[in-house]
Amino acid sequence: MGGLLWGCATTTTQPPEIINRGSSQLGSAVDSKRSATASATIQDLLAKARINALRHPDFQKYRDLLRSAYETRSFQPRWIESGNLNAQGTQLLQVLAQSYAEGLEPHDYDTKWLQQQTSTLNSHDSAAIGTTDLAMSVALARLIHDVNVGRIPPREAGIKIDTRAREAEAMSLVKQAFNGISPDQAFRNARPKFVLYDHLKNALAHYRELAAHRKGISLPSLPKSLKPGDTWSGIPALADGLRYLGDFTGAPPKNNRYTHDLVAGVKHFQGGHGLGVDGIIGQSTWSALSVPFSVRVRQIELSMERMRWLSEQMADERAIVVNIPQFQLWAFPGKTQASSLSMNVVVGKSVGNSTPILLNDVKSVVFNPYWNVPSSITRKEMLPKLRENPEYLVSQNLEMVGNGEVIATAPTPEQIEAISKGIYRLRQRPGPGNALGRVKFEFPNSDAIYMHDTPNRGAFSRSRRDFSHGCIRLSDPEKMADFLLTGQPGWDKKRVSEAMKSDERRTVTLRNPVPVLIFYTTAMVDSTGRTVLLEDIYGYDSQLERALIASDERKQKQKN
Repeated sequence: MGGLLWGCATTTTQPPEIINRGSSQLGSAVDSKRSATASATIQDLLAKARINALRHPDFQKYRDLLRSAYETRSFQPRWIESGNLNAQGTQLLQVLAQSYAEGLEPHDYDTKWLQQQTSTLNSHDSAAIGTTDLAMSVALARLIHDVNVGRIPPREAGIKIDTRAREAEAMSLVKQAFNGISPDQAFRNARPKFVLYDHLKNALAHYRELAAHRKGISLPSLPKSLKPGDTWSGIPALADGLRYLGDFTGAPPKNNRYTHDLVAGVKHFQGGHGLGVDGIIGQSTWSALSVPFSVRVRQIELSMERMRWLSEQMADERAIVVNIPQFQLWAFPGKTQASSLSMNVVVGKSVGNSTPILLNDVKSVVFNPYWNVPSSITRKEMLPKLRENPEYLVSQNLEMVGNGEVIATAPTPEQIEAISKGIYRLRQRPGPGNALGRVKFEFPNSDAIYMHDTPNRGAFSRSRRDFSHGCIRLSDPEKMADFLLTGQPGWDKKRVSEAMKSDERRTVTLRNPVPVLIFYTTAMVDSTGRTVLLEDIYGYDSQLERALIASDERKQKQKN
C-alpha cells in the first residue's frame, strides 16, 4: 500500500497540487507583468497625447477625457482581453465601419489599420495591446464628435455660425461613450436627429450605388436649346441616362426625336435639380445632366456635414429656415419637423452681394418700414444718379437724413459730397414703392440682413432667384407676419391684414422671438421623398471641400 503510494510519488510526474500552484504563480506573475506593461504604455501615450501610427497622430483634444476613462480601470485596456477583442471591442470596430454610411471618411478613424492590428495581435506583446486599445478609444471619440458636430467648425469654411455650444454637447456625448454605454448606443446617441439627415443618408447610399456602375450621363454638345419635337444625336444617351436615374420609364425614342414621354422625363429631372420645369433642354439643364454621379455623391456628403453644425433643439421649436441655393423658405410650428408654411424667396446675388449663412432670432415685425439705404448701395448706385439728376431723391421717395432728422430731399452739391463721405445718409420713406414693401422682419446681425416684402414681384416666378443685395425678399410676407404674430397678444389674421393695408408705421416686438436659420445646402429631400440636387451658386460646396482637405492635411503634418 505504502509502496504504491510512494511509487506514484516517485514517478517523473509531480503531484497535481504542486504543478497547479507553481504554474498559477508563474502565470500570475507573467500576467501581472503584461498588465503593467499595457498600463504603462497607455499612460505614456496619454502623457504624449499622440500615437504616431494614426492618420492624425495628435489627440490632445480628447486626452483629459480619455485619461479619466482609463484611470477608473487602472489604465488597463478596455477593448482587448488576453490578446483578443472583447464583445465591446468587436462592436466598436463595427461602429467605425459605419462612418462611411454617414458620409464620413473611415480612414479618419484609422478603421482599416485597427482592423489589421486587432486581427494580428500577439497576446505576449503588451505594448502593442496598450497602443491598439488606446487607438481604438481615440477613434471612437473622434467618430462620436464628428458625426455629431462635424469635422471642422463652420468658421474654417468661412461660415458665421457659432457652434461652441454644439461643441460642448458633442464632447459630453464623447464622455458618455466611455461611461457605461456600448459603442453602438453612443454612436446612435450622437447621430443628428433631423429627419432630413436620415433622408440624405438614404440618398447617399442610392447615389453611391449609381456611381458604382456608371460615371454619369455622357451627352454630346448641345448646338442650341432642345425643344419638344426637335431631333438631336444625344437623344438615345439622354433616354438611357434618365431611365437609369428613374426619371424616364417610357419607350425608347425613335429617329432621335425629342418626344412627349422623354420630355416628361426631362421635366421630372428639372424639378429635382432646381431648374425651370419647362421640358426645354438649355445650357443649364444640359450642364446638370452632365454632372458625374461621383460629384452628386460628394454634394450629399457635404450637405450632411453642414447639417451636423445645427442644434437639434431647432427640431422642437417654432423656426424659420431659408435654403439659399433652393430660393425657398419654410416655417415650422414646433414639436414637429413638418413645415406649416413655405414660399419662394429672392436671395443675394452670387457675385458681390451673397446672402450670409447665419442663425439668429426674429425679434420684431415692422409694418410700413423706412428703408435705410446701405452705404454701399448709396455709393455705387445712388450717388451717380443723384449727381446727374438733383431731383432723383424726390422721384424715388428718398430723403437725406442726419442725426435722426430729415435734412433735404433736393440736396445741394455740398450736401451730396457730405453724403459720399458718410456725414449724411439716405433713407426711403414708407409707401407703395418702398424697396422693403409693406413689412420687414428684423433679426439683428452684423451683416444688416433681414427679410422683407418687395414691390417687385416678377422675380418670384423665375427658377433662379439670386437678385437682391443680400436681404431676403418674401413672396408672401403677409403669411410670414401671421406666422410670427400667432400667439402675440392682440394679434390675429384680421389685424395682420389690416396692418399690411394701413399706411401707419408700426413696430411689433415679438413676445417670443423665433429662430431663423439662413442656411446653404445643395442637397435636399423634398416632402415627396425626392432627392433635390441644386447648383452651388455661391461656390460654398467647393469652399467646404477645400476647408476639409486643409484640415486633414494640417492634422497629418503632426506626424512630422
